[in-house]
Formats: sequence, structure tokens, C-alpha cells
Amino acid sequence: MLATPIVLIGGYYTPGYSELPGVVLALIGIALAFYDRPFLAGCCIGTLIFAKLIYVPVAIVGVGCVVIIHRRSQDLLLVAVATVASALSVIGILFIRGEFWPFIEGIKLNIAYSQGPFVGGTTRLETWGAHLKLAGGSGLSGQTILIILVNVVAVFQLCFSDRAREGVAMALVSVAILPVSIGVLAITGLWEHHVTILYIPTLISIVAAAPLFELAAGKAPVLTLLTVILCACVLGDR
Repeated sequence: MLATPIVLIGGYYTPGYSELPGVVLALIGIALAFYDRPFLAGCCIGTLIFAKLIYVPVAIVGVGCVVIIHRRSQDLLLVAVATVASALSVIGILFIRGEFWPFIEGIKLNIAYSQGPFVGGTTRLETWGAHLKLAGGSGLSGQTILIILVNVVAVFQLCFSDRAREGVAMALVSVAILPVSIGVLAITGLWEHHVTILYIPTLISIVAAAPLFELAAGKAPVLTLLTVILCACVLGDR
């Protein structure tokens, strides 16, 4: 809990932009899937379509991984139904207010802008690389490595605690959505605040390591607290 606000308002956060609501909705959806609330998780995904469309793949993969890891494949149907139902509800509201087609036009303009000629690159791979360079540059590689390292630590928890199984499950989810997040950046990334999407796998990786922090807190609470704050600051690129 302590690490969450530190990461969310880290170096890539820009007040007033739509990235923060997108991160929060995606995280809530994944958390609801962990707590066996597939319908509510689907509602978050459906709402995310209109709050931050490019974060939808991350939320879908995250929720899907949770459902599969917990062997609740029947919940996928509930997630899909809730996603469609919530999306149709928002579409209905937009139609009533006469805002649906302007919304679509706004999406088209955003897509055209993100794929504009100023990005650079003659091939698809070069264009993807240009997007990543514009968004995060070399710092993006460091952020990715840090997330992977935290997930590796979370997996090694099994050597110390039987309670770490949920932590390992979360680490697997973080690892699964990390390449999806980077893929979104490779297609749409333009500005530094776009790297905020990496806060989704970042926060899940920190939560995955929580049982290890709890174990350490019993022996050295002050040192553990300082370690959590330090980790959150580093992962939040402060």
C-alpha cells in the first residue's frame, strides 16, 4: 500500500493526463480478478475502452492470466460479457448525449498523430524503435530490467515462505503484461509520460514481493520500511 502512491506519482506521472486513470482502472480490474470478481473485472475493462483505450490489451492479458493461473477458465465468459455490457452502456450514454461520433473522430485523430511522419523509420521495426526512443529512450531498458528483477525476487520467495504462492502468481502476471506494455509503447509512444503504462507491471511486481517484505518486517521493521520506500522510488523513476 505504501509503495503505490510513490510509484503512481513517480517520474513519468504528469498531473491531469489520462494515463493515471488508465493505470488505476487496469490495476483494479486485475485485482478484482484475483479476488474472484470476474464480472466487475470485465466492467473495468469495458470502462477502460473509453478512459484509456491503449491500456485495454494490458488489462485483458492481466485479467486473463489471473483467471488461467487460478484455473477458473469459466470466468472468461463472465469477463467478456461484463466487458461488452459496460462498453455498450457507455456507448448508449454517448449516443444520448450526441458525443459518440465526436469520440470516434478523436480516436482517429490520436491514431493519426501517433503514426505521423515525425516519428521516423522506414520499416516497421525502425518505427517501433523510434516510438520507444521518443517515449523513454535508454531509461526504458533500465525500468524494464528493474521490473524483471523484482519479479525474480518474488519467485524466489518460495524458498522462504509457503505463503508466497500468491506472490508468485502475481509475479507471473507482471511478467506477462510487461511485454504487452512495451508493445503498446512501441506502437503509440511519443512522450515521456506515456511510459506511465509500465507502472501497471511495476506495482504488480511490488505486490508480488510483499510476502518477503512481511517476513523481513518481523525482524527489521524500520529497515524493511526504508527498503520498500527506496524500491518504490527507484521503480517509479523518481
